[in-house]
Amino acid sequence: CELIRVETSRGPVQGFDHDFGNDTSKRFFGYGQLFLGIPYAKAPLGERRFTLPEDICKYNDRGEVHNATYYRPRCWHTLDLLTPADAMDEDCLYLNVMTPNISRKYPVMVYIHGGAFTTGGADIQHWKGAVRNLVSRGVVVVTIQYRLGLIGFFTTFTETFPPNRGLYDQILGLRWVKEEIANFGGDSNRITIFGQSAGATSVSDLSLSPLARGLFHQLIQMSGSALQQIETIDDPRGSVHQARAEQKGRKVWNPVIDGAVLPDYPENLAKSRPKYPALIGDVQDDFALFIPGVMMGHISNISRDSIKRFVQGAGTILDEDTAKNISTMMINGYSKGAPPADSDHLGWAKLMSDMRNGLQSHKLLIQFLVCRHRKAGNEDVWLFTFAHRSLLSFNLEVDGWMPIAHCSELPYLWFYPNKWDTYNASDADLIVADNMGMLWTDFAKNGKISFPRVENAMNYVEIKEKISHKTKWRLEANKVFNEQIPEYLGVEYPPLKMSDES
Repeated sequence: CELIRVETSRGPVQGFDHDFGNDTSKRFFGYGQLFLGIPYAKAPLGERRFTLPEDICKYNDRGEVHNATYYRPRCWHTLDLLTPADAMDEDCLYLNVMTPNISRKYPVMVYIHGGAFTTGGADIQHWKGAVRNLVSRGVVVVTIQYRLGLIGFFTTFTETFPPNRGLYDQILGLRWVKEEIANFGGDSNRITIFGQSAGATSVSDLSLSPLARGLFHQLIQMSGSALQQIETIDDPRGSVHQARAEQKGRKVWNPVIDGAVLPDYPENLAKSRPKYPALIGDVQDDFALFIPGVMMGHISNISRDSIKRFVQGAGTILDEDTAKNISTMMINGYSKGAPPADSDHLGWAKLMSDMRNGLQSHKLLIQFLVCRHRKAGNEDVWLFTFAHRSLLSFNLEVDGWMPIAHCSELPYLWFYPNKWDTYNASDADLIVADNMGMLWTDFAKNGKISFPRVENAMNYVEIKEKISHKTKWRLEANKVFNEQIPEYLGVEYPPLKMSDES
């Protein structure tokens, strides 16, 4: 490794390079110049702890070189077994730049990590995997950290606790990229933002926000959208309820409609958004892990009644008869009129997984990410589904069923060293990883992929060992949730009008 110095408008930065070599038969290959832990905002400490982020004009007043050779701690978040407390800090507004060469001009890919807005960090997308699967294909990769949980999203809608601090962090990070990335070999006029789960929700939010206009040019959303986690709290007491719900394990630290970053409902904002080319999709069994019992491998209690209880829980205003009728529509729609036998708990678990995917993801993607894109005059939308089944993603098997669950695609896109160094990956796993790296970087370079757009046939790309073009993406979700149930309830979902108060 050699140390590499870059001059920026905020001061000099020193990183390093690493060369895995050009032998593509090896697991890791490629060359990258790496700059880790670059601050894009003043440390949010003291009186700045709960305020909007402040731009950092100079790294220091002495003209010293900023050391960008190591990752900085993650933002404070919910404690878990994988993140020790000493790996987190409130001084966390840093980003990482991984480039093929600082002297060239490459398309830029800015990644926003997931984690339900309560956990995660930019170091998870390690530079080794980024070099192997993305940088080596001719793009600059940037990963951003932002404030999480209470520190990032608790709000009283006052200057003391303004809303959406985490989103403001992301916007300031993107502004840094726009201003400085040319110094690292990036093209500031070809910036793709991409993210997974809460990161994809962030990407969707940013694409709607008037405050983020001009900071990027296209987007990739992986298992997340603005409609999934947007809240419309307009009463400071709502944040007290947030805190109480957090104590009970509910995920509530989400972006809110605030009149600035998100001035209106996503559906309304979509009508005036710029025409961003978009690659949008999910994994085959996205919500399987969120079904009680599946994660622990105990599915003997999953049955027809589980569907009804889920419907009642998802729509608390529904009376018992309405919930029963809706659950029957869902069961008939997803089983094509042939539901599993009462004793077939695995069959009900799979059906439950499909339905939760449909209700909590697919109907929204169809409704918003596709239809709204097209209503706004944007036809440059491509859909995908990740459908490769492997223990590399999750060591999870339930009665012979191995769900392709939430986050299953990440080890293939980011080539996580801790996964690939310890797991005996198959040839198929390597092919799938190459397929993802190729598709994602092709989109970043060209604003399109070599497959049909969505259009009326609901075209999509199925990502497996062999990439294939298919049609009628998530047809059951559209029919059940966007047609049959709204017609039965006599409603148009979602509401598109806001009161002056909210």
